[in-house]
Amino acid sequence: MRKRQTWSIHIVALGNEGDTFHQDNRPSGLIRTYLGRSPLVSGDESSLLLNAASTVARPVFTEYQASAFGNVKLVVHDCPVWDIFDSDWYTSRNLIGGADIIVIKYNVNDKFSFHEVKDNYIPVIKRALNSVPVIIAAVGTRQNEELPCTCPLCTSDRGSCVSTTEGIQLAKELGATYLE
Repeated sequence: MRKRQTWSIHIVALGNEGDTFHQDNRPSGLIRTYLGRSPLVSGDESSLLLNAASTVARPVFTEYQASAFGNVKLVVHDCPVWDIFDSDWYTSRNLIGGADIIVIKYNVNDKFSFHEVKDNYIPVIKRALNSVPVIIAAVGTRQNEELPCTCPLCTSDRGSCVSTTEGIQLAKELGATYLE
């Protein structure tokens, strides 16, 4: 009897999706939704971010694992905090270097965070890419896309959302696929 070959796909998901918790404090983001899994809790010290006093501040990434098509193992490192690039270049470079796919997530209702990613971290990611496919994932429902009201208070909210055009432009700059 011939043993079936197992394939492995490593995905690195970067970025914060905003308010992504259920009422019972379980994470409910994009990765969990697609994989339908709870994160693995591993004792891997490389997943921890150290603060200035060299004590563990918080996990840098959450690892998810799932199987697809019976013989494909998906391993996802979900990194919601961009601090990894500022504090631990070695870990972030290894994480990106080992990726088969990179997913960059942003919340469509957080324009400040989108511009921070675009201006500060996309250049870093560009330098680290070695022909790894990238997906730009716009997460959430725009709260002010079609406002029924034109009063000054409602129209002032329109500037806080990231438009589809801005997301597509970012994807073009990276040579990435855009998903919304």
